[in-house]
Amino acid sequence: MRILASAAAVVAMLMAAPAFAQSAGGMTPGQDAAVRATAAGIGTLSTAQGAKSDPAWNGAGDGSEIAILKAQVAKQDAQISALTNLATAQGAKSEAAWSGAGDGSEISILKAQVAKQDAQISALSNLATAHGSKSEAAWSGAGDGSGIAILKAQVAKQDAQITALSNLAAAQGSKSEAAWSGAGDGSGIAILKAQVARLDAQISGLNNLLCRSALAPPGQTSGTSNSSSCTSWGALRVALTAGGADLDPATPSAVRGYQVSTGTYAAVSVGTTATQVFTSPSSQVFRRICNNSAVVIFWGLDLNVTTSNGLPLAANTCFTFDLPMWTGTVYAVVATGTADLRAMGF
Repeated sequence: MRILASAAAVVAMLMAAPAFAQSAGGMTPGQDAAVRATAAGIGTLSTAQGAKSDPAWNGAGDGSEIAILKAQVAKQDAQISALTNLATAQGAKSEAAWSGAGDGSEISILKAQVAKQDAQISALSNLATAHGSKSEAAWSGAGDGSGIAILKAQVAKQDAQITALSNLAAAQGSKSEAAWSGAGDGSGIAILKAQVARLDAQISGLNNLLCRSALAPPGQTSGTSNSSSCTSWGALRVALTAGGADLDPATPSAVRGYQVSTGTYAAVSVGTTATQVFTSPSSQVFRRICNNSAVVIFWGLDLNVTTSNGLPLAANTCFTFDLPMWTGTVYAVVATGTADLRAMGF
């Protein structure tokens, strides 16, 4: 560039002194024209080359070689700065793995990723160990056990449950089984049937007992027989008559269920002295008295009854003589005035 500048200066001086060229006597007019053309070309080249003070080309319009070279240098500086920043971001291969906080270079972040991948691989290895292999034996119930071993243990327990349920079904029996005979093996169904049969026998025995005790009401059955056909009374004697005579249960028509066809009832006016309600002796098997007044009536078994020693019968209440039947006399009395007492017997 300095050589070009010196040549341009020489050409400029030659062009500025034509008389000198002619006086030299060494140049013809044609040569002079050629020199002048060369000097013009060198001047144009100098303008394209530019001056070293030209600013860097801004990327638009004309730009000398100096300006373009300066622009290239500026861009190379920018590239170097970018590469420097890239190197900083890239980091050095000796950097530690990124901690997860603050700045981290690419190298440190990659190292952190590798560390996490190592941790994942370790976790997967532990998981595989915990899962176990398909050839492992069932877990014994103590100590360590893999997933495979525990699952095998669960399957074994389920097999045991199925076996237990099968045994239970066998012990339970089927609904078509006969009642248990009382000896040998018996399923739950068979034993329950035997219990039901025994209950039936007990109920039949109780019905027979009621029939024999003359307590069975009309229609009460004993097995398949009505109580009216119960004639097996044994040595039972029931004193029901006023004279205390025993009725032979072999003829139950007189006492069966205390069935009677005659009776008496009356309204008795009770005063301040003992008033007779029932006479004695009596063949009645049922007696009931009711106080049909607003005062208390006192009753007893003889003429000595008073308001001080008699049993009180409140107003509008009744009293029934229960078994064993009292067949003697009954008297009643009130403190003042009179009272209406209703009596029934049969």
